[in-house]
Amino acid sequence: MTTRSAPLIAIALTCALLAVVLGGCAPTISSTGGATASGAAQAGAGSTSDPSQLVAQKCSRCHPIQRVQAAHKDQAGWSRTVDRMMTHGLQVTAAEKSAIVGYLAATYGQ
Repeated sequence: MTTRSAPLIAIALTCALLAVVLGGCAPTISSTGGATASGAAQAGAGSTSDPSQLVAQKCSRCHPIQRVQAAHKDQAGWSRTVDRMMTHGLQVTAAEKSAIVGYLAATYGQ
């Protein structure tokens, strides 16, 4: 290995690691051409009507639930956060989003 190839190998390994880490959460293109969440993050996969379970189920797919619990936002802040997570592949119905935002604001509000 030459000193020139060492940086290229480091970049390749970093990219591979990022692909593995982000692979379970990043949006992918489905065979029908639409954007979907990959793997178990697909909509309707074990949805529940209990908001606390819904939050645990949906949010912990991509990061530790403690990250959610450490945040303190008002209703509008949680709504913006859920909207942002939806751009990263979170799939929820309008009713699920409403339940999630309401629960988070009541439980982890400012």
